[in-house]
Amino acid sequence: MDIEEIEKLNKKNFEESKKQFNEFRSAIHNGKCSLCDKSLNYFNESEPCLHWLLKPSGFKKKHLPLINSIFGHERIQSFLRWYVNSFDLFVGINDLDEEHAPGKIMAVTIKHGDLEWSFNISPEDFAGHRGWPPHYHLQIKVDGKRYITFGEYHLPLSDYDQWCIKARLGKIPEVNFQEIFGAGVGTVLKRDDINPEELLQSMRSADDENKAAFSISTMIEADPGTTISGDDIAKLIEEHKKTGLSMSYLSSKLKNVKTQVIIEAGDGVPAASDRTTRKKRKN
Repeated sequence: MDIEEIEKLNKKNFEESKKQFNEFRSAIHNGKCSLCDKSLNYFNESEPCLHWLLKPSGFKKKHLPLINSIFGHERIQSFLRWYVNSFDLFVGINDLDEEHAPGKIMAVTIKHGDLEWSFNISPEDFAGHRGWPPHYHLQIKVDGKRYITFGEYHLPLSDYDQWCIKARLGKIPEVNFQEIFGAGVGTVLKRDDINPEELLQSMRSADDENKAAFSISTMIEADPGTTISGDDIAKLIEEHKKTGLSMSYLSSKLKNVKTQVIIEAGDGVPAASDRTTRKKRKN
């Protein structure tokens, strides 16, 4: 396939994914699961569904291996990523490598409301060890308390799961895997195809900083022999109040200055929950 054909196919796949995500999100906001078309509170042991991971009444620890055997790691993680992003994009997913223990094949913490799901795969897990086939670990917390711990289950990875994980890691030739509607803050910050200026332009001030997906720090330095006008700053503040655009983005309008902007994970992003204790993000 030539470049034009690839771009056309990528656009088609994006539009289809967008349609599916919108249908998924609409169902979630109506309290329904788009997969089984039943209430998110519906539980029937003979009708397994991914929405069981939202812990409807009747779901028990013993049901987790059953869910994995039917749907597998990739569909489970994708479902939860889409679920939390149906409420607020990016903020409920901590896929920041630096906040999880180093050397992992994969480590992701996903949270919404009183539920938290944490995925963890070490190189030994992925290769299979101590008689276990390739597998992953999943921890589930309810109200901050562990309901299922990392060590309780060694959940097998199917061949498809293993292929997807390799694709995520960039180890499948000619395959460029990108999270789109299931992206977390870490995914956004490390993507090379995202223009930082466009990202800043798309951001709006959060009403509550404790729920913000991103934190922005800005350093403005006047060029030698010049000063920064207080009137210009006042105009930017007024525009910020009217539009919600960040001061970091608006500062690019100032003349005769050098501006440095740092974009990091905001306070709303859940703390990484790992098999190895990690230092918490600085406030």
